[in-house]
Amino acid sequence: MTALADDAPQETRWWHLAVVGVSAVTGVVVTLTFPAPAALVTWAALAAFIVAWFAFGRRTFDGAPGWQVFAVLIVAVGFAGALASPAFATWQTVAFPLLWSITRTLRSAIVVNTAVAAAVGVGYAISTRSPLEALVVESLSLAFSIVMGLWITRIARLSEQRRALAEQLQAAQHEVAALSRDAGVAAERERLARELHDTIAQSLTGIVLLAERARKRHPDEQNLVVLEETAREALAETRALVAAGAPVPLEGGLAAAVATLAERFTRETGVVVETSVQAEVPRALEVVLLRCAQEALANVRKHAHAHRVALRVTEADGQVELAVTDDGVGLQHASASGFGVAGMRDRVALVGGSLRLADSTAGGARLTVRIPIPAEAVVP
Repeated sequence: MTALADDAPQETRWWHLAVVGVSAVTGVVVTLTFPAPAALVTWAALAAFIVAWFAFGRRTFDGAPGWQVFAVLIVAVGFAGALASPAFATWQTVAFPLLWSITRTLRSAIVVNTAVAAAVGVGYAISTRSPLEALVVESLSLAFSIVMGLWITRIARLSEQRRALAEQLQAAQHEVAALSRDAGVAAERERLARELHDTIAQSLTGIVLLAERARKRHPDEQNLVVLEETAREALAETRALVAAGAPVPLEGGLAAAVATLAERFTRETGVVVETSVQAEVPRALEVVLLRCAQEALANVRKHAHAHRVALRVTEADGQVELAVTDDGVGLQHASASGFGVAGMRDRVALVGGSLRLADSTAGGARLTVRIPIPAEAVVP
């Protein structure tokens, strides 16, 4: 969807044209139909109005600071102009809609429109010496202004509602696109994990068994020892990749998924994993945290030589934290910038989080992931 454009600058240019154009027309009409004293007063009032508009009035839309001062000036200009010439009533064609635009509430708009109509009506009655004519003209003008103002206000509100809906639709489309990409990536990881398990892992297992048998028959052959160790390391790496890409269902929530992941890891490696999940987060963040936990355990399997792992998820100060701590050899024999860690950083960065991997003070390594929880997901 095309990004929504802000049309405020274009609207301001139209207001410039309306203010100057209507004022000029009013001044010309008064000049052509009334003697010089009336024309001079009219042009002075119109000049004050135009100067005030460009000085500060153009910045008072929607109840911005200074709108009351501008509204009072419009009332004064309306009275002075109508007092000089009844033809000045033409100027109300810009005054009324302008007042609807600079006020924030419906009540304020009606009050200031009524004030302008009253001011012009009084000046009109004095200049024409016909109060009844002034009453009829201004009553009709005010009624038309209120009807049109209410109608335009309703249209503006509907337009804002539609704009808000369009923005929500844009956000939903971006979210769906991101979820689709994540789903595609997850599906591909799972497919590769199955392929690795069914092909390379099985072949490496066979190589390990053959190398072990050959070494038992020829215990002095060092090449067979190297072959067996290399095959076992390759098999361990493959199993770690399979574990990192294997699907873990989230139907039971993050706590159940983490428990399943820990149980599977313990069963496959013999490393005890203690888990604790004390957080309520949106499903999108659950997926991110679970994938980070999988990758962290895969790194423990490959590099840590650990006996115990603590995996904890906590929530505090509007953030959720995943901490994975092991009692292994630390980071001295592992890279903190490998593809696994880089992938986790990218995944966490997409949701505005941060990742830190460092040696633990008690020995081993500690991975910490912090992600802000969206405000709309926080339950009061």
